[in-house]
Parts: sequence; structure tokens; C-alpha cells
Amino acid sequence: MDFRVEYSDRLLANQWWTAKKLEIDGRKPVYVHPVIAEMRQRKDWLISKGLDPSAYEAWTREVEGWQESGDLHPSIVNSLMDSLSPSPEVWRDRIERDQPQPVPQDRTIGFQIGEYLKLLMAKHKAGEIGVDEYELTRGCLEVFKTWIGSDAFIDKLDADKWEAWYKEVLNSKISSAYKHKRFRCAKNFVAWLVTKGRIPGPPNLQARAYRFGASHKEVKPLSVNEVLAIINKAKGVLRLHLMLMANTGMGQKDISDLSPEEIVWEDGRIDRRRSKTKKIKTPYVSWVLWPETWRLLQEYAQKEGDHALLTESGKPWVRKEIVKGKISKSDNIKSLYAHLDIKAPLKMLRKTGASMIKKEFGREVADHWLGHGPKNVSDRSYFAKDQEKLDEAIAWLGRQFGF
Repeated sequence: MDFRVEYSDRLLANQWWTAKKLEIDGRKPVYVHPVIAEMRQRKDWLISKGLDPSAYEAWTREVEGWQESGDLHPSIVNSLMDSLSPSPEVWRDRIERDQPQPVPQDRTIGFQIGEYLKLLMAKHKAGEIGVDEYELTRGCLEVFKTWIGSDAFIDKLDADKWEAWYKEVLNSKISSAYKHKRFRCAKNFVAWLVTKGRIPGPPNLQARAYRFGASHKEVKPLSVNEVLAIINKAKGVLRLHLMLMANTGMGQKDISDLSPEEIVWEDGRIDRRRSKTKKIKTPYVSWVLWPETWRLLQEYAQKEGDHALLTESGKPWVRKEIVKGKISKSDNIKSLYAHLDIKAPLKMLRKTGASMIKKEFGREVADHWLGHGPKNVSDRSYFAKDQEKLDEAIAWLGRQFGF
């Protein structure tokens, strides 16, 4: 008897029973074409043997697409099955000798990544991590899942597989900084599997040999005249935004998050932690404001509420939230700036100020102005920040710009 006919009859019988059971349970049966079912069984066999199932995954998606569009003609199916290697006879022998066990759903990479993201979502809702950290992890793990296979056993995460992932990231066409992030997100996920007792974990998970070199991309600051040209082109509240960036090194999120309590109204200062790093307890920084910055802040800032600066519609200037598992964000400061038709990105105001202060006053003062945390035990334990030196540096920077 032709194997494909015998095998298809068996699959059809199984599908009938599955459909009948769903009917009894009050659920709508889902029809699965025999060829699709056969491909899935072959894929499960390959996975059970630790072999690459990607070819059958790709063909299964292709055939499913044909079925959905109504183009799954028998001649196409037969031609496809005859073209795949090895032959149906070989597959019959394989499956009869070694019936593959379906991959337990809770032992797959795709399922466990989903569980891990649920944990991160809970941490986000509790205020432990921000939208950006969640979205970065989700995106990086999506790449990891595609590479290793959503249906792959988590048990396959051994030392060889982990080193293969390092090589994959190392050879990818992305920046060194993003290579580090992509590798870190996958490492955190695997470490979570270990702490949950799901897998013993690859012994080289924390290996120091898996590093990524720095990109050494040179930061070319703007000139004084270029900074002035940008600020002087802006009007109204956008001018305030740019003045805050040049004066204090704030980014858009810092400006949006600035609260009335962080403004020292009697002294013309801003006293706060940077929004990006407040979760890791970086030190408070007290920035003295230039007269023009202070004038504009008094004009536009509110003295009550959660946000000192709001849009005309009363919303925060930068909004980031997760809706149904997807990130939703808007940056109205960036949108206003885009209307100026200036090529230099907003972050160049911060980079320029830091470069100028570092050249004139040294790295420590520049890091203080940037709101960076201590870099070592000595900084953390023994050296207090020099407020007078920072005030001097900010005043000097203002004079360079004519403020």
C-alpha cells in the first residue's frame, strides 16, 4: 500500500476523533490538512532528535498559507511532498521505528519566554522597570526565539548552544552596544529558567570570554555657534526645552518628568535624579539655571501637580506605556523640534555640554553634570560631589553660549 495513502487515512481518523471531541466539549473543531499534520509530525521527530526543524517549519507555514487562501490543490501538495528530502518511505521507517513524542508545551522556548515576559510585565506595573526596559527585552528575546526556534526544547540550552548564540550575536550587523544588550537579555532569560529549576543551565552562561568590543564611535560635539543657532530658531516652550537641555543636560524624558517639587523656586535651581537612572539610585544633582532658562521656566512651569511642564492639552510631553503587550509612545518635544528642520539630533545638546565641561573641568565634573552614578567603590564611598565646582562649570558653560 502507498505509505502516503495509509498515513493520510490514519491522520484523517485522528482528525475525526479530535473534531468529535471538540464537538462534545462544545468547541468549534479546527480542520488540519493531512499534509500539514504530517509536516508537524516530521518536525516533532527532528526536534526530539536535536536536529534542525527549520525547513519543515517554513514549509508548514507556506502550506498553511495556501490552505487559508484556498490554493491548497492536490497537485501542489503532491509535488511538494515529492520534492522534500528524504523520501516518504524513509519517513515511514523513521516514524514506525521511533514514534516522536509531541513537544510538551511548557518545555518549549516560546512558552517559557511568554512566561518570563509576564513576570517583566508585572514588574513594570509595579514600577520596578520602565517601558523601555520591557520593550528592549521583548524585542531581543524575539530575535533569540526566532534563532533557536519557538518549539525547541529548553533542555537544548546547553554549553554548545549558548556558545553558538554568542557567535550569532557577535557576527550580527548591529552596534557593539546593542550586541551586549541582545546577549544580556537572553542571558537573563536563561538565568531565570535556572532559578525556576526548569533547566540545570549551561555551565558557560556567565563566561567572561563572551564579550563585545566597544564601537569607539567618536562623538563630535556641536560648535557654540551651532548650539546658538538651534536655540535661537526655537520659540515659546520649545525654546525652554532646548535651554534646559543645554543648561542641565536633560533629555526629553527628564523634561517631561520634571515635577514642581524638583524645582527650587527660591534659588533658581533644579534638584533631581535623571529619569533614566533613578531606579538604580544615582545621586541627586543640583543644577543652577542660567537667567534665560530660569525666566522661561517660571513662565511655563506649574507649581502644583505631578508635572511642572505639560502640553497645551494638559498631557505629559513624553508618554510611554504598554497597551495589550505592545509599547505605545509619543514624544511631543521631538515632534516640535522636527518642525525646525535641523539635522542635529536633540541629544547633541547634552553631548556638546558634557564635552565642553570635560575639556575645561575634567571627567568628574562632567559626570556630575550628566547625572551619572559612581563608577567604582572609591567614588561611591569616599568622594563627595563638589557642588561649587559644578556651579562654576555651569556658569562657565553659560558664558560660552552668551547666556
